[in-house]
Amino acid sequence: MCGAVAVVKYQQEFLYQAKQEVEPLAKLEWEESGHPTTELDIDWESYLTLEDMRKLKFFTAREGDLLVGYFVVILGYSLTSKELLTASYEAVYVHKDHRKSMVARRLFKFVEDCLKEDGIHCVIASSSNMNPIGKFLSRMGYGEVETKYEKVL
Repeated sequence: MCGAVAVVKYQQEFLYQAKQEVEPLAKLEWEESGHPTTELDIDWESYLTLEDMRKLKFFTAREGDLLVGYFVVILGYSLTSKELLTASYEAVYVHKDHRKSMVARRLFKFVEDCLKEDGIHCVIASSSNMNPIGKFLSRMGYGEVETKYEKVL
């Protein structure tokens, strides 16, 4: 089909069902995010436990059956404002072949719409220094509220 445009579908799925598809993309995400002192060793048991407790939500971008992006959020109440239900981005990745299109923007928007519908008040996102997405987050309406630092002991 010459000139056909592939349609990307955005949906909420269960991580336990997509785990094998996520693993190769998670490795790419890890390499691009820059973790020079730590090896990737995903704690699937904790992820799946959180999903069973309904404290983890998993969203996908698929081109046909192919997973081209994912978004994982952890839900929780703020310890400083106990009525404030928040979602923290745990893992976000869109394959580099799909970054020039609107896939990332549409995935973020889809996730935000779903979270708002579920009564989430606030979303917390972060950006690595090696592969910064701060400008993208700003364009999406996020405001910078703190800077994180890390020291390897």
